[in-house]
Amino acid sequence: MAKKKSKSTTPNRKRMSRQAHLSSAKAWLASYQGKSPVRGYAKWFGVSRLCALLELRKIGLNISEAQIQEEKRAEERIATSRALAKQRKEQAEAELDFDYCDEHCSFIAGYTSGGVPYGVTWEEARDLARQPGEEIPDLGRPDTSIDYADDPLADTGNPGSDSWTDAKALGMALLLSLSPGCSNDARQPDNPHVGDMYDTSYSGQVTPQRVKYRINAQGEKIRIDRYAGLFVWTDYAAPWCAPCTPQARVIHRLERAWPDRVVFVTIMTSESAGYEDIPDQRSARTWAARFELEPSMVVAATDQWSRTVPAHLLYSPQGHTLFAHTGGMTEEQIREVVTRYTADWERWRDSGEQAGWMH
Repeated sequence: MAKKKSKSTTPNRKRMSRQAHLSSAKAWLASYQGKSPVRGYAKWFGVSRLCALLELRKIGLNISEAQIQEEKRAEERIATSRALAKQRKEQAEAELDFDYCDEHCSFIAGYTSGGVPYGVTWEEARDLARQPGEEIPDLGRPDTSIDYADDPLADTGNPGSDSWTDAKALGMALLLSLSPGCSNDARQPDNPHVGDMYDTSYSGQVTPQRVKYRINAQGEKIRIDRYAGLFVWTDYAAPWCAPCTPQARVIHRLERAWPDRVVFVTIMTSESAGYEDIPDQRSARTWAARFELEPSMVVAATDQWSRTVPAHLLYSPQGHTLFAHTGGMTEEQIREVVTRYTADWERWRDSGEQAGWMH
């Protein structure tokens, strides 16, 4: 038995031809009680405002040529805007499909005419992130030989997984860090607090002269030393920063994996890439909701709008600045950094033995 065609739910009047519109337009206009016949006609017959103007003029309504030309310009603006939006969407989808890394490159900048990829190799990525005379966790491909079977939140590093998508975006961040105005250092050379075991100021945020307060997503004014007694990892982020999106997903997973080991605080640096576009509570609340972060741990900074993001700082339970990094980090990297630097700090606390990065 032939399958019956489903009936259209669109009213007949919205499926009429122009001639049919004109045949019934006068009767419609005579019964129209609204204030804007153009808007009413367009809505009733399901046509554009320009079509409504032309058809209403045909049945005798006083429509000037200026009105028609203005409506034509408005429709052209709308069409241009939609075309640009479509182009941006297609470009974004194309970027998501682009292979940002492979077994040789941590970031693929492009391909030669012969199809050979070029960019930043895994070895170069590690060298870029290393301070002279210092070893840091490998910035190369995540080690998939490590068995995290007992950790349901651990990153598998498999292509196609969320973490692999994050790794590709973080590879983009590495290449961007080589451009003017960005830092390619693993630790910020202009941060004198890093490794100073006499400095417990949380990188200058808590001193006898001042204490820096910031508002969180819940509207509370908080200070960083409210977490004294715990290790604190701060992630600097901004909504306009593309690499900050996968970075926030990493923070989301770690926040749930180590609830009693480390406090993860996200600091919003700006609302947009514009000059001094300061974030506020709404910025923090939106970011927390978007990535399901603990709202009390997402704060808005009024003095960090020019900071390069993403960026990270690790503080000791006493306020020492243990580690600083500008650029994206994978979940494995953060795990390694936290494991190493917290162990070094606890050894120093218990025995006074200083690690190589301390002074």
